[in-house]
Amino acid sequence: MTATQQAVCALIRAALFEGPKALPEQTDLKEVFREMAEQCVLALPGDILKELDMPQALRQLWTDTIKRQAFSCYHLISEQSALVMLLDEAGIPFVVLKGTAAAMLYPRPEYRAMGDIDFLIPAKDFERTQKLLLENGFSPVSEITEQTRDCPYQRNGILFELHRHFAANLEDAQSRELEKSIQDGLARAQRQTILGSSFPMLPPLENGLVLLEHISQHLEAGLGLRQIIDWLMYARSMLHDAQWPEFGAAAERVGLRHLALVVTRMGQLYFGLPEAGISWCRDADDGLCRELLAHLFDSGDFGHKDMGRSATVNAMSRSSDGFFRNLQASGCRNWKLLARCPYLKPFAWLYQLCRYVRLGLSRKSPIRGLIEDMARGRRLNRMLRELGATRHGKKPE
Repeated sequence: MTATQQAVCALIRAALFEGPKALPEQTDLKEVFREMAEQCVLALPGDILKELDMPQALRQLWTDTIKRQAFSCYHLISEQSALVMLLDEAGIPFVVLKGTAAAMLYPRPEYRAMGDIDFLIPAKDFERTQKLLLENGFSPVSEITEQTRDCPYQRNGILFELHRHFAANLEDAQSRELEKSIQDGLARAQRQTILGSSFPMLPPLENGLVLLEHISQHLEAGLGLRQIIDWLMYARSMLHDAQWPEFGAAAERVGLRHLALVVTRMGQLYFGLPEAGISWCRDADDGLCRELLAHLFDSGDFGHKDMGRSATVNAMSRSSDGFFRNLQASGCRNWKLLARCPYLKPFAWLYQLCRYVRLGLSRKSPIRGLIEDMARGRRLNRMLRELGATRHGKKPE
């Protein structure tokens, strides 16, 4: 790891797990600020900034940024409360996913960056919920079809994502098992409170599976520290040795057990997650933990660092079926014109292919860069296989 990456780990360890506040020698805090902003974890050390030696201008910028995030958090929670009231009055069962369901486990929930509100409803209530949202000032952000898993709406500057299901690939048996577990959890939703606001969320076991699945879904193209820390806060609060046998069995059924072991052990090795009482992950491969950590720093939150290139590179090292599927998915994420011209969606794969070629040719050594990217894609796929996180691209059974 670089000195900057070591400092990021040290700050997270000190802020969340009461680790020492000493940073590596020759730490460039401006670079640390930039890295933590890229990873959307800039606010986490907010309560220990005063103990760090840094230029006053940087301290002020860091503090002001945290204040803006906290204000955004309160605004988002206010809008979430309005959504909760609307759906409760309509008698539509639902749960909030990730977001506040993860932030409530943080020492300071407002320090967990939140960009949108994800909520899941039963499939039978999908059309009724859509109608209710439209009637109450929620505007669709893009085209919503029968295949859209997370349907985006916007109101008062907040993005709301309506999920008819959470698992990404329902053609896979383990994903169907995961979705069944989540839907069963929806029927047993629990009310929780965050910063004075009540909301429904999944029971602990199913909530943990969602956090793991979120990591798994983003492993190929854009996994960042924020998703990892969500899981670490969950493991610290909800997954001690006594709870692991039940959770481990559930994670095994849905193909997420090995991922849970590696991510948790990585948290102990690099971020200060306590080992006492969480011994169930101690046999996870340390080399795989290091490899996953390097991938996190290379990617950035939701892949911001490589501008979506990792998904395409990964696609290029797969079979022809995976190649096309991943190009299409990346094109749908990156082609802004689709918001205005959704009829162009079938050609998103072609846009992404051209985009990748353009990025490659813009380099000083495009052929060498392409070779390096292919090698990177092969390494990524090997890591995904070792983590047991390859089912999202499986063909139908």
